[in-house]
Amino acid sequence: MSTSNCRIAGLLAVLAAILLSLADISFLYSPKGGYESEEMLFLLDIPLWRLKLGHFLGVFALPFYLFGYWIVYRALKPAGRWFSLPIFWIITYGLIVGAVLHGSIAMYAILMQEHEAAASVEAGRVLFQLMEISLDLFEPFQATAFLCFGLTAIWYFVAVFFKQTLLHAMDGFFKYDSFTRTHCRRIFSNSCAWQYSHASSDEHCARCIFCSDYNPHLE
Repeated sequence: MSTSNCRIAGLLAVLAAILLSLADISFLYSPKGGYESEEMLFLLDIPLWRLKLGHFLGVFALPFYLFGYWIVYRALKPAGRWFSLPIFWIITYGLIVGAVLHGSIAMYAILMQEHEAAASVEAGRVLFQLMEISLDLFEPFQATAFLCFGLTAIWYFVAVFFKQTLLHAMDGFFKYDSFTRTHCRRIFSNSCAWQYSHASSDEHCARCIFCSDYNPHLE
């Protein structure tokens, strides 16, 4: 895979992250707060058009996260199969479940709003039961997605800090910015000095896939 294709994949992943952030703001932000409530009462303040926007924008943008996960997988490949493939597949599974999770919120919010505006006690009771069922269907997806993200974070930490990867040296990201490069090297060297005990930062450069000096023989 060429460097230009890697950059395109990275840009698509960044675009997906921006769109998903806008989706979350669209159907989760409430100026009145209420985020501490387990019943997600803040959803009562979100108008229908924002719920629809956040719902569709998030669901359609989430699959493009795979481009970013694929780049992470490539960067972890030098660490070996067990430190690259499991991360990719676990986070991919979490992404699929996360898309279902994201798509479940809008319907729960609509049921909650309809319950709040119910014209009769009987209608309110039925809507409340539907809310409870919706929440029961929602929570397993939430737990599974969080579990996948947590396992991926731990696996990623172990791979980067204890194995040879394309992410262990930060210089490749900042090689054209001398100020950022100098300070990044200083911070990184202080926290991970043991990795640099036998060579300079330049000699340790991992030839990141984003820079023009990417070494295809590391694949």
